[in-house]
Amino acid sequence: MKKLVITSVLGFIFLTICTISLGIIRNNFVLNYIENEILAKAILLPVNIIYILFVSFLLVNLNKSSLTSKRAILIGVIWASLALFLDFFVGYYGENRSTSYLLEQLNIFNGNTWLIVLLLIAIMPVLVLKLKEKS
Repeated sequence: MKKLVITSVLGFIFLTICTISLGIIRNNFVLNYIENEILAKAILLPVNIIYILFVSFLLVNLNKSSLTSKRAILIGVIWASLALFLDFFVGYYGENRSTSYLLEQLNIFNGNTWLIVLLLIAIMPVLVLKLKEKS
């Protein structure tokens, strides 16, 4: 169980580093070529999916004996909750963004992909676990 907690925390730290890195890449490089921020986010969405899948795959492989479906669901929900909290905390206090602006980032109907990323973070550990159990 201790190993599961440690790998889950390290997994979240890695997810956070990847998300921040993609934001930097989007803001400093992709937006230099594509002026539409929504399109830039959409272009980087597959990269988000790949690193979430990678971290979930590592979590499942490193915890084969102690990881159950319930624990995988719990880890995914905790990861997504922490990511949302971190996003709001940094956005509100670090970037002085309004709450309405931060909530708007969750609106997929305007082309924002952050809600999709959060949902993927929440469900990917259990999906990978189920796929590994079938193979």
